[in-house]
Amino acid sequence: MSQSAFAELLGESMPRVSNLEYQRTNIGDDILRRYQEILTENKAERDRLAELAKLSNGRRFFVAKDAAHDRLHMVVYTYGNLLSDEAIEKINAIIDDEIGDAIAEKTGDRPNALRLETTMTRSTGQRKRARKRREKGASVSADSFFSIALLAEEMRSKCCGLSDRLDILRFLEGEELEAKTLCFDIVASMPSFADGAFACIVGDGEINRIIVQSRFVRLVERGGGYARHVLAHEYGHHLLHSEFLSGGGPSFLPPQELARIDPDLEYSSVGANQIVENSVEAEAECFATLLLVPWQRLLGTTSTRELAWQYKEEDSRIEKHRRYLRIPPVRARFEAELARRSKD
Repeated sequence: MSQSAFAELLGESMPRVSNLEYQRTNIGDDILRRYQEILTENKAERDRLAELAKLSNGRRFFVAKDAAHDRLHMVVYTYGNLLSDEAIEKINAIIDDEIGDAIAEKTGDRPNALRLETTMTRSTGQRKRARKRREKGASVSADSFFSIALLAEEMRSKCCGLSDRLDILRFLEGEELEAKTLCFDIVASMPSFADGAFACIVGDGEINRIIVQSRFVRLVERGGGYARHVLAHEYGHHLLHSEFLSGGGPSFLPPQELARIDPDLEYSSVGANQIVENSVEAEAECFATLLLVPWQRLLGTTSTRELAWQYKEEDSRIEKHRRYLRIPPVRARFEAELARRSKD
């Protein structure tokens, strides 16, 4: 079948089909469904097309970041967890051999000092410490915590006071009207790159779209705590990480773990204890909790359990970020901020 004949069957222009097949644009759910209807006859073939569409969209993410080897980045990002320790060791050796000198010149360290954990070159104690760091997850610096807390306070103050529970849906609708750079979309089904998730954020360099499945919105309306946190988290990406959403075409951040919990379950303690694997996600997590629970209340004497009940936020998340305020220099910085305000 010629491309022009296929484009006619698909109901799209030839340039549009060319862009889709050469991975120059994201493949949405509607386009994928039409491809499946025309080209496949059984479930296995439909699933294979869906997997190829997901990989294509994944590659688009790295193209938007100007990655030098976007296909390689996409494969490692998608399937890297399948690599054996031996394979990782070989890859690290190739990297050291090919570009080790250049990396050392820029960073002062050979790639061996910068690479992720391997089990072949570390002592048992080193491997245990690395495993413990992974289980703990990423965190934000004290400076970032302070700036994120003040930003969350500024946003929160637009629609509620310190003792009020934030209506996250009304807040996002208001931000959509005011900011002009944010769109809050409620959809029946999620785009293919967010397969299995109920919320995500995507940008095109001008507008960031928080996309939420309608079933998930109903959970928020019923007061589902983790669902409120998910929306606050995606809004945090909008404020803090727009540079990752501003490529030449549609760009997206991988959906968070919490956004993959079935809304019909109402609550999941597994989701509450998700491991945050990088600083971008850690910052969005921090912002979400501080948007829902004012930092002034974390500084006070009210118990974490009471705060969790009052603000409808998971107590483990509150406690995780409250720990910062038990560090004397960090606490002193927030107390100095309160003192400055009282003088003003």
